[in-house]
Amino acid sequence: MPKANSNRAKYKKHFIIQRSFNGRDYANIGRVQWQANSNLIQYYSYEEADLLYINRQLSSANSISYRLQVFDKDGSFIYRPVE
Repeated sequence: MPKANSNRAKYKKHFIIQRSFNGRDYANIGRVQWQANSNLIQYYSYEEADLLYINRQLSSANSISYRLQVFDKDGSFIYRPVE
């Protein structure tokens, strides 16, 4: 998950975790509130809730891709890949 280590971290609101089984079509799977303290590096994690569903999907998909939809307090957002 991302590290909040930039000057803009104090303007972040939350992020949506998204998952894709084909690299094109993403579905929202979780939401995390951004921690407002920009003086510290923040680490975030998210665990898949339905691993049985993931295993069934992997039988027909080659891989799983994740990305974050990061929202600012003004409502704007960007997509960031998850490594």
